[in-house]
Amino acid sequence: MRQGHFTAVLLGLLLATGCAPSQDAELEANKELVRRFGEVTNAADWEALAEIVADDFRRHSVATEGPPVTSREQFVQLQETFLVAMPDQRVTVQQMIAEGDRVAALATYSGTH
Repeated sequence: MRQGHFTAVLLGLLLATGCAPSQDAELEANKELVRRFGEVTNAADWEALAEIVADDFRRHSVATEGPPVTSREQFVQLQETFLVAMPDQRVTVQQMIAEGDRVAALATYSGTH
């Protein structure tokens, strides 16, 4: 009886392991989220941006001064002001590195002021 129980547990563990996303798939999904950020920003799709940015988003930037951004709503508003200042703004992701649940991106922002 114990042998049958062990087999069932082992089979359950193998199935659970087989169903879990691989680490590579998880890293690619995280990188795709960063790519998506660039796409929705370039399209000025603020509704889609609000869907991929967390409610408690915090912006840390030394590139642009201004009031601190401490929510998703404030971040969307900031992106809207950037579009007013640079109507042809573009985010171009050039390189990405992912490890664990973090993604570092080298990107350029361009536009006519």
